[in-house]
Amino acid sequence: MIFRKKKILIFTSLFAGIFLLLFLYQLGIFSEKVTPQYKYTDAEVSIRDAVFSVHVADTPEEQVQGLSFQESLPEYSGVWFAFDSPSPRGFWMKDMLFPIDIIWLNSAMQVVHVEHSLTPDTYPQTFAPPVSAQFVLEIRAGLAEREGIVVGDSASITFR
Repeated sequence: MIFRKKKILIFTSLFAGIFLLLFLYQLGIFSEKVTPQYKYTDAEVSIRDAVFSVHVADTPEEQVQGLSFQESLPEYSGVWFAFDSPSPRGFWMKDMLFPIDIIWLNSAMQVVHVEHSLTPDTYPQTFAPPVSAQFVLEIRAGLAEREGIVVGDSASITFR
C-alpha cells in the first residue's frame, strides 16, 4: 500500500513538474526573444526627392515581424512590405519601441495614404488606408512630412 502511494506521488510530482516546465517554456522564460536586426540594403525606394534604403519584408514571417522589437531605425532607412495583391492593409504598433510614419501605396506605386508619427502607445489601434494597397513603407517618424510626401505621389523601387 505504501509503495503504491509513493508511485502515485512520484507520478503526480513528475506530471506537475513537466506541466510547469511546459508552461514556463510557453511564457518564454527559457529563451531570449531574438529579433533580427535588419540590414537596410535590399532596395532603394524613391518618393519625391527622398531616397530610402530599405529592407524588403516579402515573407509572411518578416511581414508579421515588421519593425517590432527593433531599437531604432537609421534615418532614411525603412522596411518595404511587398504583398502579392492589393488589399486593405491594417498595421498596428505592437511591440514597437519608437514612432514611425507609415506610407501605403497601390499596385501602380502611388501613395494612397500616409499616417504620421505613430507612437507605440497607440497599440492596439489598427491603422489602414481608405483604399486597397499592395505596398507599405515604414520610415522614421517625421520624414514623410519633412519630405512633403502626400497622397498621389509616385514611388519607384530599385533592388540591389
